[in-house]
Amino acid sequence: MRNRLWNIVAVMLMVAIAAGGWFLGVDPQLAAARTADEQRETVEAQNEATRLAITRLIADEKDLPTLQAQLVELQRSVPLDAGVSEFIDDLNNLAVASGVTVSNLTVDPAQQYVAPESAAAAAPADDPAEPADDAAAADPLAPPAVTNPLVTSANFILIPISIDTTGSYVQVVDFVSGLQNGPRLFLVNTFASASTSEEVAGEVTGSITGYIYVLLDQYDPEARAEAAEAARVEAEEAAAEIAEPPTAP
Repeated sequence: MRNRLWNIVAVMLMVAIAAGGWFLGVDPQLAAARTADEQRETVEAQNEATRLAITRLIADEKDLPTLQAQLVELQRSVPLDAGVSEFIDDLNNLAVASGVTVSNLTVDPAQQYVAPESAAAAAPADDPAEPADDAAAADPLAPPAVTNPLVTSANFILIPISIDTTGSYVQVVDFVSGLQNGPRLFLVNTFASASTSEEVAGEVTGSITGYIYVLLDQYDPEARAEAAEAARVEAEEAAAEIAEPPTAP
């Protein structure tokens, strides 16, 4: 009987020792292993993301010269300042290439950009159930206005330009086409042609109005304010100092 009791006690001690070994030794080691495995997976995911980022950077670096050339072209099209002198040089070159004479050039003071409004906002109806007046409603065939939140009245400037040219109708139209597709972005607002008063067969006068644009540095408020003032002053000075418009030689 006594031996049997000692056997039971021995078995219980063995179970207790095994359980203590599990909780004090094995389980903490397993928990540490699980934690290390989770950390390994996290590091591997971070490494994979880093490898993908490096791959993209290598690909972007190959395209960097092309992107830089595109940036230069875009900044030439819509510069950070008024650039009226460069625009006049472009006009002279275009006049020579088109065979026309620029008889008048007017540069008006710069204007702040105003984002287009929707038809409903621009001309709300008195009764929401009734359509707006035809005169106030937008042309249903016109494409929808496209805006960008990065382009605002604080960083985008319009400079009105008026140009009178003399030449044949084909030459004047060629000049207008070159104006719209030149290195400096120019939006033709109106165009009209009429025969000249002189007795020159086929000669017409073309009158063009439109805008050139300036995109100020939107990431530097101080530089933006200075550039806006410089653009305004340059445009006003150019308009006041143009005594003789550029003509083709």
